[in-house]
Amino acid sequence: TWTTVMQQIEAGKLNPEVDLNQYLQAFKIPAGFDKPVTMNHLMTHSAGFEDRIIGLFARGPDRLAPLETLLASDLPARIRPPGRIAAYSNHGSALAGYIVEQLSGMKWEEYVGRKILQPLEMTATTVKQPVPNHLKENLAHGYAWENGRLVQKGFEYVPLSPAGAASATAGDMARFMIAFLQAGRLGEERILKEPAVRRMFTTLFTHDPRLPGSGSGFLLNRFNGEEVAGHGGDTFYFHSMLLLLPDRDTGLFVSYNSDQGSRARRDLIRLFFNRYFPSSVEERHPALQGFEQRLAKITGTFRSTRRVETTIAKIAELFSTVRIRPGKAGEIELHRRSEVEFWKEVQPFVFRNKKTGEKLLFKIGDP
Repeated sequence: TWTTVMQQIEAGKLNPEVDLNQYLQAFKIPAGFDKPVTMNHLMTHSAGFEDRIIGLFARGPDRLAPLETLLASDLPARIRPPGRIAAYSNHGSALAGYIVEQLSGMKWEEYVGRKILQPLEMTATTVKQPVPNHLKENLAHGYAWENGRLVQKGFEYVPLSPAGAASATAGDMARFMIAFLQAGRLGEERILKEPAVRRMFTTLFTHDPRLPGSGSGFLLNRFNGEEVAGHGGDTFYFHSMLLLLPDRDTGLFVSYNSDQGSRARRDLIRLFFNRYFPSSVEERHPALQGFEQRLAKITGTFRSTRRVETTIAKIAELFSTVRIRPGKAGEIELHRRSEVEFWKEVQPFVFRNKKTGEKLLFKIGDP
């Protein structure tokens, strides 16, 4: 989706810094906060939309409809000023795909086929739903662990197709990754020019300079000191991850086909970097002075920025809070559902995950 957006920016049809309403005719993004929503906000998930849970997936193709119909009837409310806080938005991604439709004159699925899949010869990939007949026999099944056994599940339809409708093989995803590692080129074909690719790998939004943030579509991170651009993909029964290390000419793609796959994916990423790009620095941080006073300010229960506020679905937030509890000297425990993570303070209000090396930062007061 973000590649299609960058193609429109590259062609001069889309200005990522202007009010998106100038590209919308059938409906408009409601005014609010004295600041319009732009494509830069969509690409960094900082538009300020609330989340939507109900209707993200469907059991059959009868629930599918044109993007214009779906977005016009159920555009999420704006609950915060754009450009201030990131909160992942599937509707934001779908809105970006719809704008590509408006600018190109093609349905998003057709555009992806012509402008990405065909040039890269990704012949085993589709964003059409249901999957075309010639690819159906290659579909992996998703599974759920129920009553001590794996139970096969049906195909998961994504009505907001630009938010996650792609069915692909790892081999095809390798072609997509190689194109990005080669600055937009694969063989004689080019899907983006080098400046556009660099823009996607460059931080466009972060909550704090000490933390990784978002590029133009790619989510940026750092593992064992390595700069990484990537994106995950999650349904109920599939958990995928695409990671690129541009400085290392390396990519990793994996997809697990069970409801327990997210934990395996996380462990694989950690083990991959520890094996192939081990950290050369062993960091040891004694408890910092004043830790107990800071601990008193951050101990408690936290809500996600990705949340529902205006519909009954907000009750789901009761099951997605994060609790911070005191740990060993200079450490905190982060409790999320049934899991506990251990974090060590490395700077005042900045913590490092003792297992993964990820960073966690607390801001006191107005974010």
